[in-house]
Amino acid sequence: MFVTASQFYVFLACVSYGIVSGLILVVVDAFGYIIKHSYIKAILDVLCFVLIGFGYAIYSYLLSFPNFRAYMFFGVIFGIILSNKSFYFILAKCTKKIYNITVKTKRKKRDARKRV
Repeated sequence: MFVTASQFYVFLACVSYGIVSGLILVVVDAFGYIIKHSYIKAILDVLCFVLIGFGYAIYSYLLSFPNFRAYMFFGVIFGIILSNKSFYFILAKCTKKIYNITVKTKRKKRDARKRV
């Protein structure tokens, strides 16, 4: 298979679109925690994937991508996975940091009360 530089840049553009799509999916997932009915969550997920699909069609048209190839699809999927993994990793680190700060301040206050 002959790989050109433009194919690599198209792949990177697909990965970047996947990262943005992953962030959109995270926002829709956050709304899913608010909504209690599972069928509304399913409809919301389907609408989100349709929106992402139409968005990709417009994105590929505006950037003049060549014909649809498998690496484009895998680039978008890879971007979504990369976005979700990094987002939840960063969220876990920030949550841990905030938790440790609040626990330390509570311990300092409790220790200050015991000494008095």
